[in-house]
Amino acid sequence: MSIRIGGNFLSLREVQQIVFAEAPVQADKKAQQRVLESYQFLQDFAADKVIYGINTGFGPMAQYKIREADQVQLQYNLIRSHASGCGEVLPVIVTRAAMLA
Repeated sequence: MSIRIGGNFLSLREVQQIVFAEAPVQADKKAQQRVLESYQFLQDFAADKVIYGINTGFGPMAQYKIREADQVQLQYNLIRSHASGCGEVLPVIVTRAAMLA
């Protein structure tokens, strides 16, 4: 059975199960709805505005507007750029704890 996250506070026991016993997790329906609402808000808000890092490049590239068709790829590229040169891979329990936080 998976532990639902994102809807309520987790008990210490649930945190221990997720981090140390690698219990499966599933996003709570309310949390999924909030993510969808936030995404839709940004889509609507950015339709006629320039928003740094959402529909522009980063740093010196901020002056360039990113086409809507390329905006999802921009976010993937941002995550990938932060993952490069990170050193040794973290232990699984550290990674799970950080993602849960």
